[in-house]
Parts: sequence; structure tokens; C-alpha cells
Amino acid sequence: MRDVADLHVRALTTPGLAGERFIASGPFLKIADVAKVLKEHLGPQARKVPTRRLPDWLVRTVALFNPVIRQVTGELGNVRGASSAHAQERLGWTMRSVDVSILDCARSLIERGVVKV
Repeated sequence: MRDVADLHVRALTTPGLAGERFIASGPFLKIADVAKVLKEHLGPQARKVPTRRLPDWLVRTVALFNPVIRQVTGELGNVRGASSAHAQERLGWTMRSVDVSILDCARSLIERGVVKV
């Protein structure tokens, strides 16, 4: 959110950008990628983070009986991509590293008691 807020401020305060659109996007990550970052950097606080990957066929089978899981089956195997190159070129915008963003978010959730460790 910090990077998105920074992009909004830059877009609002830079003259001559009327009608332009800017994408605030980093690389696409799968849940397993996020879990790996948490496990590598949070030590004991990440002991409950699952790292095993369920096969797509198993997720689809469970989805037959679970409407919550059914909602995600359309995304299995998809890789979403978007480029923030326009924002970087026109506004000089850069984003934090993915690792920093994931870890800052995780630490905040732990500190606020949203996630129990």
C-alpha cells in the first residue's frame, strides 16, 4: 500500500498527466513463493506457514464439495502479468522489493495479533 500511495501522490502532483493511467504492479507470485519468503526470513514465527503444494486435481476434487475452494479453481495454473514500466518512466516511481513488502505485512499482522504465532 505504501508504494501505491506513493504512486498516487506522484500522479496527482506531476503536471501534464491528465488522462494517463499507471499500473502499480510487481512480479506475479504464487502462494508457494510467498511461503518461501516467510519461511526463509521469519524463523520460528513462520513455523505454521504451509509449504506443501496441493496438486491441481486434488484442489478441483475438493472444490466439488467446498464452495469456497470452488471460487479459486478458475485461477489454477494462471500467471497474471502487468507492467509498471509506464509509471517508472513517467514518474520515476519505484517499488519496494517483494521480500520487504511480504515481510513487513507479515510482521504487522503478527504485531497486531491478526496472525497468531
